[in-house]
Amino acid sequence: MPIWQLPLGKPPDITYTGVGSHGHEKTSRRYCLDGVWSVHLHRYDGWLELDDARYPLHDGAVTLVPPGTPFRHIWRHPGSVHFFSLFRVSKKATTTSLPLLQDLGEDTPLCFDELGEAAGRFFSEPARAVAAVWQFLWRLKDKAEARQVAVGTEEERRLAACLKLIEERIGERSALGDIATEVGLTRNQMIRLFKRRLGISPLDHLMARRWERAHALLTSTPLPPKHIAIDLGFGDLSHFNKFVRQRGGKSPRRLREEGL
Repeated sequence: MPIWQLPLGKPPDITYTGVGSHGHEKTSRRYCLDGVWSVHLHRYDGWLELDDARYPLHDGAVTLVPPGTPFRHIWRHPGSVHFFSLFRVSKKATTTSLPLLQDLGEDTPLCFDELGEAAGRFFSEPARAVAAVWQFLWRLKDKAEARQVAVGTEEERRLAACLKLIEERIGERSALGDIATEVGLTRNQMIRLFKRRLGISPLDHLMARRWERAHALLTSTPLPPKHIAIDLGFGDLSHFNKFVRQRGGKSPRRLREEGL
């Protein structure tokens, strides 16, 4: 999903704020608004299309689109209502990261009130309309940041679970696929998680841990290399010997002699 950089450090310059009702004659409409940002707070089920991707909309969904970006609203039913605001921003203002689409959840009624107030006061009290829209945009920022914290916490929980299971199953040859499933990830999702958090793949981490375990067992215990190979999931001793040479530059026997 696209993430925009919205200058939010100064009040927006609102060009229009109101309420729209669609779906009576057409089921969709294309937009490309030059020079203005658009924020829509949806009270209907439908879709937003942008860059050949389709995003589902529902009551309480809010979408933010920057100037000059083509998009399309698709409505499922006549009388599909949304609050919206079109505004310009100061390019010198401090920017904040906001996604294309957010779910306001329990904040939905409050946000409807804020944009509803902005729409009602746009002509009679434009300064208060600006204040209401600005407050609404800051609320979107807070919501996005809270979601990022939640996502980060969930990622940390899943990563910790993966690392724990890898340690417990370091000798299982098919461990990674099973571990991904157990923590609620696909194999590709687990790979992306490790890359994002650790900078390496799950397989790279597994092999690094196997090497650390092999080195410790070879240099501090009398356990035969064949038994170490089996414990660490290597199919045969020759495979284990090759692995040790690649990682440590020496044979298992030489490592043991030097370590013990």
